[in-house]
Amino acid sequence: MIEGQTRIWCAWSSDSTAADTATYLLGPVLAYVLRLRGTLALHASAVAHGDRTLLIAGAPGAGKSTTAALFARHGATVITDDVAAIVWREGAPFVMPGYPRVRLWSDVAEAFWGRADALPLLTPTWEKRFAEVTIVDEPQRIAAVCVITAREREPQLREVSGAGAAIALLRHASMTHALDASMRERELAEVARLASSVPVLEVVAPDDLRRAEEVVRMLTPCAPRKT
Repeated sequence: MIEGQTRIWCAWSSDSTAADTATYLLGPVLAYVLRLRGTLALHASAVAHGDRTLLIAGAPGAGKSTTAALFARHGATVITDDVAAIVWREGAPFVMPGYPRVRLWSDVAEAFWGRADALPLLTPTWEKRFAEVTIVDEPQRIAAVCVITAREREPQLREVSGAGAAIALLRHASMTHALDASMRERELAEVARLASSVPVLEVVAPDDLRRAEEVVRMLTPCAPRKT
């Protein structure tokens, strides 16, 4: 990116659509621009339950968006999906709001909305669908970060700290391969700062999609509902 640039231009081929292009712009392209501007971006969703906000990170297919969507079905507000940009205010970490959609695979739509076509397709050329959600307008202070690490028969939850917490977050920083040496150094410092500022939780999700709401129940004490 050339210093001072403020716009991204794009085009699409005859076998793709504007929706395809928008999906990339709001995902990896946005993450790349954030990283070039020095902002830490995690491959994560974020939800606000009551007055606390929880980041949900993980590898592709781990269940970040599914967990965020299920939180929303239980009254939570989704802050962002897929790209979580981290900013600091008065020494505390905040996550920036994203766009009002959560991306979900058809099997998730079928499991929790009754049938796959209960949710619209994200684009005409993809099998992924989306749920409309309420998005806040202002950055939200992060109370904890959850990292979905694996899928096994029984769900598990544990807190990690120190270097283990930083490494868990570093694995899910967006567009790391595009960083130069100085940007990687800054990334490491930002990840360590985040890991030392809020609890970092590792979650093993159940391998049965029908039990996905168990993750929500496990994490709800970390982001309690208002009373």
